[in-house]
Amino acid sequence: KGRKLVLAAAMVAVCALVLVIQFVLGGLVSSNYAGLACATFPLCNSDSLAPSLSGPVGLHVLHRLNAYLLCGAYALLVWRARGCERIGRLSALALGIAVSQVAVGVANVLMQVPREVTGLHSALATALALTTAIVVREALAARLTASASAQVASRGPRALEGAR
Repeated sequence: KGRKLVLAAAMVAVCALVLVIQFVLGGLVSSNYAGLACATFPLCNSDSLAPSLSGPVGLHVLHRLNAYLLCGAYALLVWRARGCERIGRLSALALGIAVSQVAVGVANVLMQVPREVTGLHSALATALALTTAIVVREALAARLTASASAQVASRGPRALEGAR
């Protein structure tokens, strides 16, 4: 179980990092008015998945590609966190929010960025950030608990007698 926890905690860190990158990309898409730089889905402007990685089109494409990476990272985390009760459940919730976020992002593009859908996209981003923060906290707490338990176990039963 200790190895499984270490692998899950490492995947939690990957998810958090990819999420931070996604927030930066989302902010750049918004501030550069690149929400409609790729006005079709799944291809960008009916051309290709990634016609350019520069300018507004590049920002939009990178935001899309990173969203897919983020969903994949959360899916891997869910798989890695099997058997880690709370982390596993929270990871599954984060994956559900991330997939919903991608679906709303697609709707945002296809509907030409209506305020209501854009607001929902932002709300889901907030929910994903909060859920990820809780998963990070749980992973850290579980690692600390496992580390403390391992230290007590390595000292043997007499270590507990001296503490009384």
